[in-house]
Amino acid sequence: MDNILLLTIPYFFINESHSEFLPPMHLVYLSNYLKENGIQSEIIDLSADFGIQRDNEEILGFKLKFMNWACQNLSNYNVIGLSCYTSFQYLATIVIAKICKEVAPHAIILVGGYHASALPYDFIFKGSPIDYCVIGEGERAILKIIKALKNGVSINPIVKEKPIIDINKYCKIDYTLLKEWDKYTYHYDYLSRGCPYVCTFCMESVKTERRWRNLTIENALCKIDSAVNHVSKMKLKNQKLHLLNLAR
Repeated sequence: MDNILLLTIPYFFINESHSEFLPPMHLVYLSNYLKENGIQSEIIDLSADFGIQRDNEEILGFKLKFMNWACQNLSNYNVIGLSCYTSFQYLATIVIAKICKEVAPHAIILVGGYHASALPYDFIFKGSPIDYCVIGEGERAILKIIKALKNGVSINPIVKEKPIIDINKYCKIDYTLLKEWDKYTYHYDYLSRGCPYVCTFCMESVKTERRWRNLTIENALCKIDSAVNHVSKMKLKNQKLHLLNLAR
């Protein structure tokens, strides 16, 4: 079960021009956590590769292109993780999941992200192409799913695990887990997780743990230095660096 693919999802029905994409650091964190637990994974950014599909004609074209891509690339993966970060990606997530299941019926498909956390039954229903839906922070949840699959253990299709409390243990990131950094104009990272507020409209309320968790000053400075060195090493002259001390 170590052939694991993590995919970002393109946006459907957004009419504005969008030529800049952010690197999927949330998937880099997941891949980094799996690596530290002896599990290899690969990240592919479909959002940057395929862009925004603004109308039905563009969506049809995307379906054909993604089907062709999937037939060429998915046969070796046992687990395919989809990141439905916002509701603008929901329809695309279902389209991609159906194609993945058709092309690679042997693969287990799971989904996470804000929409998945807020509305898991949008993904887990009779006849759904998605096998597991992760609520909240995904590191421990995806590891639980992979271990269950390896050991032949049955678990609930909606997976909600406690998040990592001491994020200082996982502040060193292997940037090589994400390829083709030159796709991105901005590079960003997080200096904290969680949120201290109780906004009723936000999906943070569905998480097991909401407390704000920050890096120490020393680790925050180390992460900033690492990010600057990464941008310099990759010769990403056009990249702008953003370090966020916000909810993740």
